[in-house]
Amino acid sequence: MIVIANAVLQASALSEDWLVCMGDEQVAAQIETQAFSATTGWHALRNVVLGDQPLNEYLSLSDLAAIRATSRADVQQWHAETVVSDGALIAVAGPLTEVPAGTAVDALFAGLPTNPAAQAVTKPLSFAPRSIILHLPAAEKTTLGIIAQAPTTGDDGEVNDLMGSLVLGGDAQSLLFDAIRTKLRASYDFSAALDAHTRQDRILVMSGEVEAAQTAAVRDVVIETHASLLTTPVPAQNMDFWKAGIAEQLTRAASDTVSRSNAMIEAMLDRVVPLRVLQLPVMLAKTTPESVQARMKARYSPADALLIIAVSSDAKALPGDCVITHPDQAVNCP
Repeated sequence: MIVIANAVLQASALSEDWLVCMGDEQVAAQIETQAFSATTGWHALRNVVLGDQPLNEYLSLSDLAAIRATSRADVQQWHAETVVSDGALIAVAGPLTEVPAGTAVDALFAGLPTNPAAQAVTKPLSFAPRSIILHLPAAEKTTLGIIAQAPTTGDDGEVNDLMGSLVLGGDAQSLLFDAIRTKLRASYDFSAALDAHTRQDRILVMSGEVEAAQTAAVRDVVIETHASLLTTPVPAQNMDFWKAGIAEQLTRAASDTVSRSNAMIEAMLDRVVPLRVLQLPVMLAKTTPESVQARMKARYSPADALLIIAVSSDAKALPGDCVITHPDQAVNCP
């Protein structure tokens, strides 16, 4: 298996027919994805946060012509610049001891170029608060997204981050769902989840589909609920539910070598000790409603510093907001 993997790494088969087929599939997938109004809204948001840089296009894949124009020479150049042994991060999990593991790694990387891989360049991101309506007359539903800047990856507070996002909007028992149901007598599926543009630039995304006439009311409830987590410990019963579920997942992962090795790689990319993965159950056990609240108060965007975007057929869904009709116009919103 290692011999085969090494052969593929050194000289991956890449025919023109295969490249055309892959390109056609990618274009078709993007056409389908971009047909959703919510997708267009997230493009607008990335234009605001990321601006004009390669990372934006990588995440959005909005330039279908560039996908079609990718040549075999382009892919071969990428392969030569990227698949190198210098600077590679290696994680081994399983019953192998040090010597046979080292032999296997040497065989896997044998013959690969030793020059450093090309470094990706990311321009500074902007999380300045803005409130935008992307007016799409043909949109069948109104999508509301509210974004808070979150802490970077790689520190011991990440478990608190996860707990906060799950309690806030992880399921139908979440604080957001309950607040919308209680205050607006509605049952919108409004979720909260962590996402990342880079390891240094993470966000808490609160989003869902709402009735256009209630967009402003839902926005206010979501902001109020998020703000409450910065001042009040999360409900213990909600947190206990999620802690039990994650603890069970960690127990199953303990014997999963793929999960272990992936977690070690992630830790190395975050420049922390790879074996931190073994401490995750302890880190989880130490989280409390108070530690989650303290983390969110110290490291998350407050209520007056959120990014808000609504995609709607109603240009007045959020009265007074910056109204645009194309994602590219988002950068002009104050």
